[in-house]
Order: sequence, then structure tokens, then C-alpha cells
Amino acid sequence: MSEFNLQDFMKRHCEHGAMCTRLTEELGVLHGLSWADFVLLAELDAGGGNLSTPELAQKLGLSRSRFLLQLLPLEKIGLVERIVGENRSSRIAIRSAGRRLQREAWSTATEVCSAMLA
Repeated sequence: MSEFNLQDFMKRHCEHGAMCTRLTEELGVLHGLSWADFVLLAELDAGGGNLSTPELAQKLGLSRSRFLLQLLPLEKIGLVERIVGENRSSRIAIRSAGRRLQREAWSTATEVCSAMLA
């Protein structure tokens, strides 16, 4: 990898961080969600509302431990629930409150993204 490619990746990383921060600020003020929480809820909703823990963690690009740390607060406030199967496999399901909040936040996220890309 050339020095130019590395600097390009570093620039993109910083831009990504700035976009995530802006989205977290807007979603937090209006909906009480971080950008990462919004993405988790959106992935669950898009996946039919119920995904295996490893599958959802992989979709989000998170280690299992980091994923569980993100999941706990959402579980405690009733947006998602963990379902443990007979073979101790676990699935994550979006609850009706989580689906409703995610859909309400969708328009906010759309507006913020549009403004940042304009």
C-alpha cells in the first residue's frame, strides 16, 4: 500500500467519524438513540425482526463482546430482547417499541445524511 492510499484511508476514517458523531447528536436529541443503536435496530428490522447473535454482530462489524455491550442498554429499555434457544443459541428480536422508534428515527437520519452530502 502506498503512502497516498494510507493517507486516503485515514482521511476517510476521520470523515466517517465526523458523520457518525453528527448523526449520534441529532438522533440522540430527537430520539434518544446513538447512530450505532439506530443501525443495530435497522439491521434487525431489515432482517425480519429476529437474527442470531453472531449474524447480527457480524453484520455490524463488531466482536461478540462489543456487540453484547451495545445490546445491553437497548435490552434494558425494552427495544430488543434476547431469545435463548434449547441448544443455548441466542437470537436478538426487535420489540414493537424498538421498531416504532427506529422508524421514527429513520426520517431524522435521512435528513441528516442528505444535508451532509449536499
